[in-house]
Amino acid sequence: VLDMIDRMAERKPTLLLPIVKGKYISSISNRDALLNFDNARSYVKEYQIDSFSTLATLKGAKIKEHDELEQRTQTRSQKIARLKALAKAYSECEAYKTVAAQSGSLSGLKKLKFDKEHEQDLSMYQAKRKKLTALLNGEKVTPKAWRSECDTLIKEQQTDERSMSRKAVEIAF
Repeated sequence: VLDMIDRMAERKPTLLLPIVKGKYISSISNRDALLNFDNARSYVKEYQIDSFSTLATLKGAKIKEHDELEQRTQTRSQKIARLKALAKAYSECEAYKTVAAQSGSLSGLKKLKFDKEHEQDLSMYQAKRKKLTALLNGEKVTPKAWRSECDTLIKEQQTDERSMSRKAVEIAF
């Protein structure tokens, strides 16, 4: 494999990539690095590629790793979206919570008068509370824990996305 790269380097100034589009190559931002003979040589040496069957085996393993990372990031993205939706629904509900609490603390004619004056706010509270309850699926309301978990998931997501990018480069070689 190294001999072939050396022979190609004698004929052309850069490697020619026949693939312009593809699942993995489209995620590579610096495709020019793939055209560099030195990068190709170092890749072959780093992974001790001595034949095309070794290269095919390595590529299969890298594709599997990339696809597992991609699946994990998709699952994590769904969790992040749910946590953000919960946090948003909670904050929307909190905006009307004081009016509902005040209504609950009154009784008799004062309550009727207050409820009539704040009818729109109370109905918005009920709607927002119903939305939040539907999103919770029986879980407890823990906005601080949601934020903390979301932050953790975002950091993990960024790490996996960098790993996926490296895997895509390795697959493209």
